[in-house]
Amino acid sequence: MRADNKAALESMTNPLDLVNKFAAREKDLVGKNIFAPIVKGAGVRVRVGGVILELRVDKRDFEGWAILRVKDLKTAEFVDAPSLKQTAEYLQLFPRLRMVLIGEFNDVWWGLMFNPSDKRFKISGPVPIRLVKDGKKFSTVAVRCDGANFWYETYAQRNYSIAVHLNSCLENRVAPEELRYPELVPAERLAYLMAFLRTDPDYVPGKRGTTDEKIRFALQHAGAKLDAFWLQDDESLTVRFTIDGNVHVCRVRNDLSLQSAGICLSGQDRQFDLTSLVGVLQQANRNDWDEH
Repeated sequence: MRADNKAALESMTNPLDLVNKFAAREKDLVGKNIFAPIVKGAGVRVRVGGVILELRVDKRDFEGWAILRVKDLKTAEFVDAPSLKQTAEYLQLFPRLRMVLIGEFNDVWWGLMFNPSDKRFKISGPVPIRLVKDGKKFSTVAVRCDGANFWYETYAQRNYSIAVHLNSCLENRVAPEELRYPELVPAERLAYLMAFLRTDPDYVPGKRGTTDEKIRFALQHAGAKLDAFWLQDDESLTVRFTIDGNVHVCRVRNDLSLQSAGICLSGQDRQFDLTSLVGVLQQANRNDWDEH
């Protein structure tokens, strides 16, 4: 064996040494106290020599911050609740971010990033926030992320009246597009929409709102584009729109049912609304194209 190869082999750690060191650390862990957040029904994870161990907690119904004693390499027993200072010191080990609470689903609070442009985190949707105290929909909270979980730290509400207003709107079934509050940020509007959809799963965004919003939604939903509209009287309006570059004009009532389609519908105009008219016109355009 060459001298340089022998030296390289000798410098390598003996696998048995690694096993012995790990066993010693495991043994040293038993009987020690650890600080950990506990989610009801879940275990506690600890790192020993770079390896993650999951310990079962004897107090299965407990949820919150706890000081535990490692009973053996599979279980830990509840000792005491930590002080607020101990909890704060633990949370300060992790990066902080703000989130908007959406609601509590299956006993877990979910939230959205208040500032999605924060480059430290790549979060595209709602995430569970653990150990929230006295949660209130649409409140802004500070959380800490340990890389796998988001732990509630404290409320960080910039304006408490915002959460009060949004909760009142939700209770009174105010449609998301009808929210009128100047200080709302996109995350709060999205949180409201998600909460609204949970209580009204058949709701389709855009069907309620101003006349302009309703017309634009009806046309865009069918594949057309609004060009202009103007009121004829208190009960009807004229709408001009385009489909595949072709301009069409029709007359509708305030509920967007047809008064006059601008084309022959064999006297069945009243059976159509603005959206269904677009479908008829699209089919007519396709038929004309096929004939040519």
